[in-house]
Amino acid sequence: MKMHVITSLCVGLGAVLAFTGCQSSQYIDHSPQTYFDFPNSNVKPIGPVKVEVPGPSGFFKPPDMITSDSDQTVYAAAIKAQPGANLIVNYTKIYKAYSFFPFTWSKLQLQGTACSMDVGTQVLKQ
Repeated sequence: MKMHVITSLCVGLGAVLAFTGCQSSQYIDHSPQTYFDFPNSNVKPIGPVKVEVPGPSGFFKPPDMITSDSDQTVYAAAIKAQPGANLIVNYTKIYKAYSFFPFTWSKLQLQGTACSMDVGTQVLKQ
């Protein structure tokens, strides 16, 4: 009898895992630039950049949503990937969340154009 109950629980748990499968969702954001560029600055494209950083994960809980900290992490990784860059323009940020009961994990991708920005010293007319 005890063995029958354990077998039934194992089969039930296996069925739940099989029927739920791996679920995923994503959020895509297109933006013109990662940081403010000054009106009297010279922005020069350096080249394309594409980075991926791991996001939050958990056990029996969904991953946290995108926060300003996760944005700053992926921006910093993108700028670090291209020497001389200090700005990313025309970029796409993709947040992907995966779930395979009871585990959840996520990742954040960014692809765009790395640029260097030199702020001019010319006095602007009013």
